[in-house]
Amino acid sequence: MQKLGGVLLAQEIDVKDLKRRRRAKKAKKFFKKLIGVLLIAVFGVLVYYTRDRWIPFFDGIATRYLPTAQNNGELAAGNFPIKITGSSDYKVGTMEGAFALLDDTNFCVYSVNGERMIYKQHHYANPFFCTNNKKALIYDMGGKTFSLESKYKTVYEKTIEDAIIFARLGGNDYAAVVTKSDSFVSVMTIYNSFGEEIFKWKSVDSRIADVDFLPSGSGCVVATVDASKGQLVSKLHRFNFDQKDEIWASSDIDTMILSLKIMDDGRIAEIGDTKCAYYSSTGEYIGSYAYKTSLVDYSVSGKQTALLFENEERRKSSLVIIGDIKENIKEISTSDSSKQVLAEDEKVLLMTEKSIDEYASDGSIRTDVKISDDYIDFHKIGNYIFLLGYSDINRIDFNG
Repeated sequence: MQKLGGVLLAQEIDVKDLKRRRRAKKAKKFFKKLIGVLLIAVFGVLVYYTRDRWIPFFDGIATRYLPTAQNNGELAAGNFPIKITGSSDYKVGTMEGAFALLDDTNFCVYSVNGERMIYKQHHYANPFFCTNNKKALIYDMGGKTFSLESKYKTVYEKTIEDAIIFARLGGNDYAAVVTKSDSFVSVMTIYNSFGEEIFKWKSVDSRIADVDFLPSGSGCVVATVDASKGQLVSKLHRFNFDQKDEIWASSDIDTMILSLKIMDDGRIAEIGDTKCAYYSSTGEYIGSYAYKTSLVDYSVSGKQTALLFENEERRKSSLVIIGDIKENIKEISTSDSSKQVLAEDEKVLLMTEKSIDEYASDGSIRTDVKISDDYIDFHKIGNYIFLLGYSDINRIDFNG
């Protein structure tokens, strides 16, 4: 019996020792994990506070060493080409990843695969439209009717008293409709997404040339053109829709404005017929670029401006890419057959008679695709380029 008691005691000691060793092992693992977590935390803090030293090394590394994308220019089959039933003076846009087309008799929306989703006849004598990637604002230039269209239906249609000069559509489906007036040079009326009037500005002494909405949708910037000392001058005006008076007005600039764009950082790019100018979000003049030859085409993304020029005497074309108007302007000689330009984020696409070339913001060609000379313009949706001809539209893949 004494021997059995000794065995039980020894077993009990062994069990206690085993439990103690297990606890010690678990504690050791816990402290190892804790030390690992603390080291990672310390490393993260060091990385954060020294980021200004090493981030420049990685800037652009994701694209710096990528091979140039190859595009074969093969035309899509199936539902392509899309035939144009009206005149060759048609307009195109993007609506929720679909392809919108407006000609002199019809408004159509196609999927990127060429399947027709909407076919609607209109009664506008001089139809124009603009899109905000979700909806389309169709208006009768010189007429008195406009409508807001989704990919599925007509949201609303309105007929107003005065003739429409032009219209613009904001990201929140607000519409700016600029009209003629017997009492004023021009009038801008803002309609909300239901077609209700929420704001009006009557320009007494200058013509309204363009409008762009603030990203918040709470206001807009308006460009006007007037004559001063025998030459045309342009000015910018900022409005909030909940206030009657303008927030600010810029100084005059000696050019006739063609277009304005509020960029991602709040700067305002103004494209004129003789120069391009930049303003701050508070209307202060930043700088300008005077044109050396004739302006052929232009495009402004949220990050940069692309300008296409032609020297008719020397039969040469050039592309200018502007990031920072003061210190980041790239001037590039291009093919003398250059036709159209598109700024897309930090890339620029240039269409010539033989190809569509993609330029990086530093002016280098990233990729290109060969095309025929049958096309007059192009439109890009995702990785597809729609080639616009006189009587039909084709599609090619484009991987930039």
